[in-house]
Amino acid sequence: EGRDICGKCNRCVEACPTGALYEPYKHFPPKCRGYLTLPQFQLEEIPDDLKEKIENLLCCCETCQDVCPRNDKVAPREIDTTSFIVSFHGVHLPDRERLPLSQLLQILEGEVTPHFQRYAAICIGNIEGAEEALPALSRMLDSEDELVRKYAQWAIERIEKRCH
Repeated sequence: EGRDICGKCNRCVEACPTGALYEPYKHFPPKCRGYLTLPQFQLEEIPDDLKEKIENLLCCCETCQDVCPRNDKVAPREIDTTSFIVSFHGVHLPDRERLPLSQLLQILEGEVTPHFQRYAAICIGNIEGAEEALPALSRMLDSEDELVRKYAQWAIERIEKRCH
């Protein structure tokens, strides 16, 4: 047993977008956005309700860390985004994790692993006004990767539903 360093604080539990943190010191990894977006854990289809909660987060999640008051005392690491581009498995992330539609489309069209195609499709499906992505998503329906096809179809359906 470790010592209780959080006291009555519950910010991380309240802020967790998926409910993966369900009480202090209790975490259910299969619901965590960070867990869901790591290639080694992406073995089966993500439920639709969790796809929606991924928003346009291509990888990782630090919501719990961002709201933790204990982290207020930690000096943020300075990153000059004009000269430094964060790279995650070969995908350049200029804004740490969140990408605009134009960059997500580049991922769909680029030479990336099916893992990133899957997550780019989910992110696009969660972005308002993503109609311009429909041709790229339609091409993904011919992918050899079953989850790429499923996530592309999910994104297409969400985009089309918002258009009507």
